[in-house]
Amino acid sequence: MAVITLTTDWGTRDFFVAALKGELLKQCPNVPVIDISHHVKQYDIIEGALILRNSWSHYPEGTVHVVGLIAHGGHKSSAIALKHKGHYFIGNNDGFFSLAFDEVPSEKYYIMDAKGAMVIPSLQVLADSAAYLAKGGKVSDMGKPVDDYLVKTMFQPYLEDDSISGAVIYQDSFGNLITNVTSELFNRIGGGRAFEIHLRMREYMLSNISTDYKEAGPGNMLVLFNSSGYLEIAICEGNAAELLYLRYGDTIRIDFLK
Repeated sequence: MAVITLTTDWGTRDFFVAALKGELLKQCPNVPVIDISHHVKQYDIIEGALILRNSWSHYPEGTVHVVGLIAHGGHKSSAIALKHKGHYFIGNNDGFFSLAFDEVPSEKYYIMDAKGAMVIPSLQVLADSAAYLAKGGKVSDMGKPVDDYLVKTMFQPYLEDDSISGAVIYQDSFGNLITNVTSELFNRIGGGRAFEIHLRMREYMLSNISTDYKEAGPGNMLVLFNSSGYLEIAICEGNAAELLYLRYGDTIRIDFLK
């Protein structure tokens, strides 16, 4: 059985999400509709892409993922439908999906109307497209291949033989700060060496990786690798973002000791 997920910056105060779900219910009443998040920061496709990036693969193959947000300062470019690793994705051609995946999906198509014109990702277009795919439709029948797939990039760590300079890329609802340093990168550069993690221009320093949020004790700072494999800065039973004054793009430095 197909599943449809929704990721938007629409919030839940207004009628938009309810209207979209109503349209889906009319067209495919037996298909579960799952909310990934409707509280992405408005126009922040990086935050939205990180949320989808860390959730879509947990759903069964054949799931249809609907993305309802548009890049800050952008305009409504064409709606597109993708197939990637057995999953379907519908959204805007504004770079969002290049941030959500490590690879470029091989199947990318513009969504086109009955007259063969490209359309914008309106509420009705998202609903109709998701229902079509959930009922067994093919992305290749939705329009013509995408020839201008927009690619954007996030902050990338800067690497040296004995250090990694990373950056905060996401703040979760607990105030935990997720960086762009993965456990794979940490282990590859570190090679098992002792290390020092410096925050706020060396104002704070940590020299061990915790395995659990409670390990450091209430009120104490810690770093760990989260379930998605990213280095995370946290304060046990506290809000690291507020207490450390770190935000998206702020740097961290990891020095490996010789």
